[in-house]
Amino acid sequence: MANEPPLPRLFVSVMKRTNAPEDVLTECLAASLQEDPGLALDFLAILTSGWTGLTRVESEALQIQTQRNFPDAGCCVDMVFQRGGIQLGLENKLDSPQGERQLERYLDLGFERLAFLTRRPSYIEDVVLRHPQYLKPRSGRTHFMWNDFHAVVEKHARRPGSQQFTRALLALFIHLGFEPAHPGIGDLVHEDEQQQNANRTNFAKLWEGTRKGLRDRGWKSIGRGSIAELYLDKGSSTRVKRAWIDPTWTRGMLRVRLTPQAGVTADALMARIAPVPLPGGDDVQIRIETLKRKVKESVVDVMVPFKQLLGTTEDTERIDSRLAEFVLAVFDAAE
Repeated sequence: MANEPPLPRLFVSVMKRTNAPEDVLTECLAASLQEDPGLALDFLAILTSGWTGLTRVESEALQIQTQRNFPDAGCCVDMVFQRGGIQLGLENKLDSPQGERQLERYLDLGFERLAFLTRRPSYIEDVVLRHPQYLKPRSGRTHFMWNDFHAVVEKHARRPGSQQFTRALLALFIHLGFEPAHPGIGDLVHEDEQQQNANRTNFAKLWEGTRKGLRDRGWKSIGRGSIAELYLDKGSSTRVKRAWIDPTWTRGMLRVRLTPQAGVTADALMARIAPVPLPGGDDVQIRIETLKRKVKESVVDVMVPFKQLLGTTEDTERIDSRLAEFVLAVFDAAE
């Protein structure tokens, strides 16, 4: 793979400029599946989990629609796969929550099957899980996650003569952290809680360099949450009131969340950080999130895929050093 040309980043470029990332992700996926029938079949093989309704109608072409509206039901389904009159609905998400009874309402639209795909673990109502048309992964998880499809996207993107959009989709998967868990840290959102906690306990040992650097920068309170997270308060920063460093919010990504000091806007804080080159390069993502609390509060999230930050190293000292390098660079940029 060392001699391969770099992956095209056209989808990444669009994603970095959009205010509707989930819609963009849906359109990029649909374009890639339409251009690459082999990828589409492998994608569906995972999604259908053994249900052959779509694949057994070989005489008909596979059709893919996006943003399919159902006005009478007040629903808009992200993707609909259709073949020979048989339809499968797919709802895609990154980090946004489900709407009220969203999947339950979608199951009433008449699809032969419905699947739910998201970046983060999401609670699924029992009425949805028991529904005969609802598709679940063979792993036993209650819904699909984007990481489930990384292997087939990479397989088709790396093969000789691969399609341009398929290769661009792989670049987008890497950018969004949809790769398997990094071997040096393990899966921090593992389905097995015991294994998850063991991985988080091991990860917590990798914060030594980060803790020291933060103390040197005047942070007096560095607490721990969910085993592997760090919470910062009582610092000397004139722009950051508190911070949350979270490697567990989703599989494959490290997030540093900064809460601005009084009198400092999230826009102003982001404007200071955005121009500064950070470890992780062009795959670093910076966004403003408005938290829904009694009093609305805007924060700045700075995120990087573990694979882009850590490479392939499994050496704990190097991982510790690279984590510290990224986190401390974010705080220095904010100042």
